[in-house]
Amino acid sequence: MCTGRMVDHKGVDLALKALAKCPEDIRLDIYGDGVKRTEWEALARDLGVTDRARFLGWAPYDELIASFANYRGYLFPTLAEANGIVMQEAMMIGLPVVTLRWGGPIRLADDDSALYVEPKDEAHVVAGIAEAMTRLANDPALAEEISLKARAIAEERFPWDAVATSWARAYGP
Repeated sequence: MCTGRMVDHKGVDLALKALAKCPEDIRLDIYGDGVKRTEWEALARDLGVTDRARFLGWAPYDELIASFANYRGYLFPTLAEANGIVMQEAMMIGLPVVTLRWGGPIRLADDDSALYVEPKDEAHVVAGIAEAMTRLANDPALAEEISLKARAIAEERFPWDAVATSWARAYGP
């Protein structure tokens, strides 16, 4: 699954291109909406993945977070995130994250608690996301191992009190 505003830097186009390289039994649910949705729906048609990529629109926050339990992994192919709160949420729930090795995401997890893709160029990123999606889909033990490690990091580093305190320090009076 992936979520977010459908704008260029969220990388949904990269996720769709990766899905096209994955085995036919791998699916991608995309939550959110935005200016790129129509373009990305057309991309899904052009790539021949409309039967495997569902654009689900916005969902209420509680429903969205509850839906995380239905997935094997969370795609976060963002090209511009200073942090990545949704990655922290996925980690807290224990949903393995596939993301690029740069920006905020590299500060949130390590190689044992997320699947990182080197952002060399678009072809490398697409191939890396496809490989990570396939690994998670085909190896439930790997998904569980990453899940447990991600959750342990999240419980230690991202409890709500600590997050709220850090935000208050950064943005407070």
